Amino acid sequence: MFRQKSLVYILTLVFLSASGCKQVVIEEEKLIDGLELVYAVSTEDGVTVGGLRGSVPPRATILISSLAGAELSSLKADDTGRFVTDISMFTNPEIRIQINTDAPVVFRVRDLTTAIAEAVRPSASGVGYVPNDLLVVEDNQQLFAFVVRSGDNAVSKINLETGEASGVIIPERMGLNGAKIPANPWFLAHDTNQRVFVTASGHDSVYWIDLETEEFLGVLKSEQSVVLPEDFTLQRPFDVDRDGILETKVRAFQPRFPQGLLLTQDHVVVGYSGFVSPRLDAARPAVYVPGVVRIWNRQDLGAEPAQIVLPYMNPQEVVLSSDGKAIVTCSGIIETTNGTTGLATDSGLTFIDLDTSSIVETIDLGEFAASSTVDINGQIWTASLLKAQVTNVKTNAVIVLNEQSIDSIFRLIELPGRLIAATSFNTDKLFIFDAEDGRLNPYPFAAPFSVGPGPPVFDGAQIVARRPGRAGVDYTGPDLYVLSGLASRIWSVETRKLLGP
Repeated sequence: MFRQKSLVYILTLVFLSASGCKQVVIEEEKLIDGLELVYAVSTEDGVTVGGLRGSVPPRATILISSLAGAELSSLKADDTGRFVTDISMFTNPEIRIQINTDAPVVFRVRDLTTAIAEAVRPSASGVGYVPNDLLVVEDNQQLFAFVVRSGDNAVSKINLETGEASGVIIPERMGLNGAKIPANPWFLAHDTNQRVFVTASGHDSVYWIDLETEEFLGVLKSEQSVVLPEDFTLQRPFDVDRDGILETKVRAFQPRFPQGLLLTQDHVVVGYSGFVSPRLDAARPAVYVPGVVRIWNRQDLGAEPAQIVLPYMNPQEVVLSSDGKAIVTCSGIIETTNGTTGLATDSGLTFIDLDTSSIVETIDLGEFAASSTVDINGQIWTASLLKAQVTNVKTNAVIVLNEQSIDSIFRLIELPGRLIAATSFNTDKLFIFDAEDGRLNPYPFAAPFSVGPGPPVFDGAQIVARRPGRAGVDYTGPDLYVLSGLASRIWSVETRKLLGP
């Protein structure tokens, strides 16, 4: 999405802006680093110019001048390539920024309130019934949104440039007594081109699908049972093994309800939430068995997977840590009793070595109801399903997005500059915070993006996805996409309304 380096030749580059086109003249061939992470914004007293981490080389000299060439400020970046300076009594709409001995580049001076509002584009509708997951993929120079739809058992493929949509329906299976079992697809992971792996919680399976040819390439399903070291007491009597007899305890069981999904070069990692039956009433709570992770070898998908019983219940998501471990985020069992929603079991993180299929670390998060995790260079941030909060699990720092009594953050994603994006389901806001120091709304993201109507009638900002990177000069077009779960819409966000020349 953001290029790190682009070779700029002796030419005039045209960048689109909210007000039309403007020309940026680069005087000579130079290697320009990270211009998409540099900003110039107006303030009450003048202009603030800055760069996010990695925007310029460490300790680089930054010279800021007017278009007429008058020097306005000179400073050095820190060891991470960050810099910021305030220039008072400057009101021009453009400014020149020079990095070391590179040729100066003309930047627009943006009004942040206007830029934040204009960054969000009108939403696309018709993405399907009960969408659960969103992925943005570039294939053959075209941009596609892949949407998992549990409501109609399908995976959509939407061309984000033309709006053309197609999809693959996962057929129902025949259960006991001829009952039809829906696939209930949940999450997906990108393989290559338009091939994806999709967890189908209703079928306790993972499908491998080519969305371009609409072919089913394979299915990952194992009949292996998990055998516990001791009996597990069920929340209420239930026929877990479907043999017609109600059980109160289980020692062996089939992993149930695959949800979280991680694809690495060597492995397919699937988290099974253990969900068996929903709550029926106050006397009949939801039924769960312990969460399980299965690990398939990508070189031999037909072989039996490794199985790991998790120390926490209800795994939501599986992601890769900065040192190559699988992080399994477990929310714990969420229950609503007498109008109060809370946890029946603790939440936590489990770190798994994929080569040895072993647990190497656990982090207990108590009643946090963890939903999604991002690890950026050892800074591990986890969001909550029950409140609009994000916590650094190593330092215990907490970021509060809003004061709603109940809210959910379904997805965290990493952005350039060591930033993280988070969605607030109940307020339809997309927040940005700094992964290193925990600052919420760091400049130039001075306020969250509105990606829906917000309360009291909200669309449910659910999953945020990032556009994949593109080589060359590319300062325009949406780079973030937010899936609204209730309205089945996709909102696009162009952060470069705030960043870049």
